[in-house]
This record gives sequence, structure tokens and C-alpha cells, in this order.
Amino acid sequence: MIHLTEEEIAQCSDALQDGTFDRLPKAIRTHLAECDACASEVSVLTELMAVPAAKTKHVRPLHHYAMAGAAALLAAVLLFFWQKSTTQHEAVQWAEMDPTVQTPTEPIPVLDTVQPPKEKPVKRYAQNVELEKLRRNFEGSYRSSVIDVLTPSIDTLRSKDRLVWNNPNGLPLYVEILDHTNHQVQWIETSASYVDINCLPSGLYYWKLFNVEYDLLYCGKIIVQPSNH
Repeated sequence: MIHLTEEEIAQCSDALQDGTFDRLPKAIRTHLAECDACASEVSVLTELMAVPAAKTKHVRPLHHYAMAGAAALLAAVLLFFWQKSTTQHEAVQWAEMDPTVQTPTEPIPVLDTVQPPKEKPVKRYAQNVELEKLRRNFEGSYRSSVIDVLTPSIDTLRSKDRLVWNNPNGLPLYVEILDHTNHQVQWIETSASYVDINCLPSGLYYWKLFNVEYDLLYCGKIIVQPSNH
């Protein structure tokens, strides 16, 4: 191994004292990091330069006892600047890397999509307690001086069918269709003697008949069978 010259040793010592070690040529800094002999010489010279001229006759004992401390100090300085240089070099290399070659990142967690539970077919035929009470109050055909409901109180329909009554005077009427949860699914205005029930999914429904003053004239139940029945 070729060691540093005396001039280079002195240059390193001056740089340590001036705080400009990182400005030295990279080859010199690399050599000092690998060569204990040259690093020791730089340490000794640095200690000599730090001792006042009046005490130079005591330099040898100082060197003898302070060698380990100076060497440790120099090693720490060399390690700091070596790591700094290496980190900067790696940063440049990283920036120039293929953008497709990246360090793995934490995967973005994918939240499970919670689908609302589908209503079971059997549940669609469950009776509504309140609407059942109301229907029973109108059990049988509703008779009045002007309206005669012909559809049975409990009627089984196909997906397309009709509700029928007599309305000889053509009075305005309103028909409300409710599902088994008492949720309105249809509202129909008519002055005829029937209404067509179209495209209702299979299930149990209730229907109400109102006059123009929204007085309840009738409440019945209809059961829509599946299309394969």
C-alpha cells in the first residue's frame, strides 16, 4: 500500500484543525479511513500543532498518552465524513434509478365491501300486524251507497293483474299499494272501476282505497305469486 506523503499528512492535519476535512480529495479521505499508519501520523501531527510552542519539549509524553484519544477522534471524524459522502452518492444513484425499480411500499388496505343482506323470499310473505287488523275491519266486500269492492279481501294475483270495484258515477279514487313493511310501493289515481297491478315482485302486499277526501274506503291483502306459479 502506498502511504500518504509528508505534504499530504500536513494537509490532512490542517484540514482537521480548520474544519475543512470534507474538502480534501476523496482519494486522501478514503486512504485515511483504510490505513491506520497514516491516520496515526495525522493524529500525532494534529496534537503537535495544538500544543503551544513553550511546551513542545513535553510533546513526546503527550503523544505517548494521548495517541489513543487522538486516533479515536480522527477515526470518528473520518467515519462521519465517509458516511456523509457515501449517503450523498447513494442518494444520487437512487434518483437515477429506473422508476419501475422501487422499494416495496406498504400495500393500501382494501376495505371489504359490505353488501346489504338480501331479503329472504319467505320474509317477503310475512304479515304486518297493524295492516292485518285494519284489513279484518273490512273483511268481506265493502258495501256503500256508491262503491262496491269486488276483489276478495285476500286475493292471490299474478305479477300483472287488477283490483276491481263498481264505480258507476266515475268518482275520483286513490289506490295505495303497501308492502309487508307498510312501505308505499305504488300510488294510483283513477276514476275507473279498476286499477291494473303491474310488475310487482312476488310477496305479500296490502292495498287501500280512498275517496277524494282521503277517507279510507277499503283495505285488502294481495299475494303475488312467483312468476313460475
